[in-house]
Amino acid sequence: MRYMGGKGSGRRKKGAVPPRPPLPPLPTPQVPKQIELKAVVPTHPHAKCCWCGSHFQQIPSGQWECPTPACVKRQYAWGIAISTGGVMRQVFLPTPRQVEFFQAQRAFVRTLYGGAAGGAKSHVLRWGLYRVCLTVKDLHAIIIRANYKDLEETHLLNMERDAALFGAKYNRGERRMYFPQTKATIVGGHMDDKVAKEGYLSREYDIIVPDELVTYDESDMIELFSRARTSNQEVVKHLGGPKIWAASNPGPRGALWVRDFFITKQVDHEKYPKYRPEWHTFVQAKVDDNPYIDLTYRDNLDQMPEPRRSQLLEGDWSVFEGAFFGAFKSFVNGRPWHVKEVAVPRGTEWFASMDWGFNQPYCVLWWAVLPDGHLHIARELKGSREDPVDVAEKMLAVTRGLLTDTGRLRYVAADPSMWNKTGQDHGKAIVETFRKVGLPMRKADNQRGKNGWQNCHDLLRTAPDGRPWLTIDPSCRYFLRTIPIQEQSPHDADDVNSDGEDHCLVGDTMITTRNGEQRIDEVRSGAEVWTRDSWQSVIWAGQTGITQETWTLTTTDGRRLTGTSRHPVAQANGFTWLSFLRVGDDLLCDQTSPIVTASSGVIAISPRSLVPRRVQAIDVAQHAQPVPVYNLTVNQRPEFVANGILVHNCADAWRYGANSRPGPHRAAAFKPPEKGSVAYDIEQLRQAARASA
Repeated sequence: MRYMGGKGSGRRKKGAVPPRPPLPPLPTPQVPKQIELKAVVPTHPHAKCCWCGSHFQQIPSGQWECPTPACVKRQYAWGIAISTGGVMRQVFLPTPRQVEFFQAQRAFVRTLYGGAAGGAKSHVLRWGLYRVCLTVKDLHAIIIRANYKDLEETHLLNMERDAALFGAKYNRGERRMYFPQTKATIVGGHMDDKVAKEGYLSREYDIIVPDELVTYDESDMIELFSRARTSNQEVVKHLGGPKIWAASNPGPRGALWVRDFFITKQVDHEKYPKYRPEWHTFVQAKVDDNPYIDLTYRDNLDQMPEPRRSQLLEGDWSVFEGAFFGAFKSFVNGRPWHVKEVAVPRGTEWFASMDWGFNQPYCVLWWAVLPDGHLHIARELKGSREDPVDVAEKMLAVTRGLLTDTGRLRYVAADPSMWNKTGQDHGKAIVETFRKVGLPMRKADNQRGKNGWQNCHDLLRTAPDGRPWLTIDPSCRYFLRTIPIQEQSPHDADDVNSDGEDHCLVGDTMITTRNGEQRIDEVRSGAEVWTRDSWQSVIWAGQTGITQETWTLTTTDGRRLTGTSRHPVAQANGFTWLSFLRVGDDLLCDQTSPIVTASSGVIAISPRSLVPRRVQAIDVAQHAQPVPVYNLTVNQRPEFVANGILVHNCADAWRYGANSRPGPHRAAAFKPPEKGSVAYDIEQLRQAARASA
């Protein structure tokens, strides 16, 4: 049989090529798992979700969202989507931090958004208004900048461009955006001139939105806030009532009121006795919250000089340009630094320091000397117009609360003026009242200048263990509100400016001196001026700066006082800035016109008491040419009589304490006496005070 090469044949045809061995299988390509599952999604190098910490991812529309499903769901819930040709398009997708701002608006009456630069503050304010105008009928809102140029560049041009997205109409002449579907309006405003400000104050707004809040005058904004009111039930239903939405970075020293109102909620209650902390909140924006800014933006902020770097990169509201205590910081690298709670161990030794005041505030600080050598200011006591007996009783109560069974109060370093005999304690030295209740009073070192303040600077430095020498408890609100904003004196770089460039009077202001009425620009160091009840010498006198805006008050009996907006003027309950006075307020003034007597050829002003005189008018003037302004620094009493009106010219409690740190040869230890003991007979002291009065 012929071989046909069929299957199963075990024979090979002559001359045939033997079959090749089978090739090994090709290896399976190693594809990265993420590429295998989905396309590459751009991830932001530094911007993160403030809720879960994930880096933002960019979607095809160019917007950034958190990759966590729960987070991105919240983003879209607060965004804006519009329908174009039957297709929904997301035109606004807020970042998680911006969502927190929107949520806070519902819970609080006044909400501040900001802190670090780069948080897209203006953008979120404007789009937040768009959101509510698309849903709330007949809403009336105003968005404000300090001047027209900023308003136009930041908001008006954008409103004109954005109007078509929502079917809204923009009127350039009226600076008004109108939403026909809800009849809601957004008006653009500015604070450039008096007429504009008065116009806003005469109207009612459902939402007031001041952008860059630190750029406005405090009194203007506080008054404007009062115009947030509504009779629109739709506003009450959807928003809970009229609202203030604000945004700002930390700013100059004038921004202190913004910090006090929204961040620390620690306002001066003598100035704002009806302040409502539960109305206010702050949403902290950070550079890394915003994925839309340039990638080099953060590096550029990091290279700025201090304190602007801390303000814009870290959003630090406790640092200011020209601050005398520039080393003071609430936080360092996000960690509490000088301001923190400290557990004071049993047996700790304490001392206190005291700056006395009756009409101006007094302040007492309690210092704990910690075992490791660090100091901690644990408590403060502040008040004004209180009898020394009452203040002594309060000091004893605080001391008892701080000292444990083994703790000791070494001494109280007190204001040297307390050793003067005045009418405040019925003809005797005030310090005697405190000694009678058992407080170990010691006259403090009142030296100013380089040597006087050096210990304060040293305490703010970092110790070898990497911690600051001094910490302050967050409850010490008055201390924490005033110390960070103290500035250098323009006359002595090693001293605090106890006046400030905005606490000044014009040159022709007449000062009551022992030698008669004298212009403030002619008063010299060594002169004696009249305070509320005694003659005191002038430590320094001279020009403190220039201004192009002055405020003038006129009383019903014809007294006139002209100065800068923040020169403190005496009222019965303390001192008030000139710009905060209102028609009808009472001021402390001389009882009569100056009484001149001749004695040994010397003309003198007879002492007299102070009486209230009512403010009849207050005027503000803008000057084309700068006006020189002047002030005095008065020994013992930081006050003097100007044009017949008592005015203020520094809180020294912490300098007294820093200069008196306990050493091996300090005063004997003190433990507060118990109630009922001879040393604690407060009621007996009160009776004696009434009898001498």
